Amino acid sequence: TYRSRALVFVVNVARGEVSEHDVLDEVEMLRREAVAFDPLNDSKPWMVVGTKCDMLHRDALFHLDSLFYRLQARYGREV
Repeated sequence: TYRSRALVFVVNVARGEVSEHDVLDEVEMLRREAVAFDPLNDSKPWMVVGTKCDMLHRDALFHLDSLFYRLQARYGREV
């Protein structure tokens, strides 16, 4: 990670109505793991990429929208 300028977290947003893990919790867990691996990762810019948005499941876009607004509310900047 010493060569990377930014971090990208790829998460599956095509989950059912009741998912085992919340998408936001998964993103924050991935961030904690990246920082634990290398503390310099805490200062790097990062983004989230939602996958499987094209699934024929009505909740996929809901989870993606929900993740966007909750990340924006939690981190106070445009995501």
